[in-house]
Amino acid sequence: MKRFDAYILYRLVSVFCFFSLVLSFIYWSNRSVRTLDLLLGDGKSISVFINLTLLTLPNIILAILPVSGLISAIYLTNRLNADSELIALRAAGTSNIELSKPFFKLGLIVSLLVGVLSHEIVPTIKNAAKSMQNSVSNEMNAMLLKSGEFFNPAQNITIYIGKIKNNKELSNFFLEDSRDPKKLKTFTSETAFLAGNANNPQIVLKNGSAQTYLTEKKLLDILYFKDFLYDFKFLYAKKVMKQKDKDTVKEMTTVQLIKSLITVNISPKLSHKVKTEIHRRISETLLPTIIILLGFSCLIVSKFSRQQIWLPTAITIILTVLLQLLSNYFEDLNHSNLVGMWAYYITPIVGGLLLLTLLTSDISFKKKLKVRT
Repeated sequence: MKRFDAYILYRLVSVFCFFSLVLSFIYWSNRSVRTLDLLLGDGKSISVFINLTLLTLPNIILAILPVSGLISAIYLTNRLNADSELIALRAAGTSNIELSKPFFKLGLIVSLLVGVLSHEIVPTIKNAAKSMQNSVSNEMNAMLLKSGEFFNPAQNITIYIGKIKNNKELSNFFLEDSRDPKKLKTFTSETAFLAGNANNPQIVLKNGSAQTYLTEKKLLDILYFKDFLYDFKFLYAKKVMKQKDKDTVKEMTTVQLIKSLITVNISPKLSHKVKTEIHRRISETLLPTIIILLGFSCLIVSKFSRQQIWLPTAITIILTVLLQLLSNYFEDLNHSNLVGMWAYYITPIVGGLLLLTLLTSDISFKKKLKVRT
């Protein structure tokens, strides 16, 4: 049985590596194309694109690993059943728990990888990516400005920029400000330039017009200008508020979070955020093992035929999605301070009880048959 376990584990790891590479490449390529279009369209160099896309890889891998593990478990279980290997083992009296050992080992491997990424690598990369994005922003968050399309950087603000050049020149600039419903403002200019500093960003419009429509009086005022200074401070204020609202603890490794709880006098609110993040990462580390074993359990107890493998596979996917929804639900409750830290462990516990019930169902079923005979 040890040789068979090693054989199954080898095939599982091989399939897992294959699916991880394929899914990561697809996901990474999709995000890279959008990032490339945004950066190069706004006049950024190819080196900035390469650095930013490489920094996204650990986060992508973190999201892909549990999915790859589940797909590997489903694929190999169906394959072993199609090749009659599982049928022969079960006919020889091998229990579901014994059959699940290689899948449990794969789950531990995936959980270990997820733990290293979640607790150490991804927070470090997020911090580096944030620093790089700030340097790329040219003191005004250049990622906020998009060329060739209408966008809303703030509520009731619409902007269109024909093209963004390397020297911070914006061509065919359009801005509509409808924050005051009684006074609608529209600005157009042939060119515009970013000005000011990080604390007071401004934009200089050249050769354009400023239109103000008074909705109550139904009057339209048009002012033609050669130079016009527009204050972008509301955009900066919004950016600062977003940065303050963001959970900066996500950019700290778990070791740093624990040290901050022990050595630093922090506020109760920040302490709660730190503890929440630590428990979230622990729960995230436990889930891959549960998901992989659940995928195997649903398939092995379904007594499926070779022609109807879709039904247990669909049941497996549905249960996995429900577990993820349950995890998101309790995480939202925790953020709302409606439940404690224990809520993060509800999903692993429910999933563990479910898979144990499935794996031991054949034992209880055999005992009933023995009693009847």
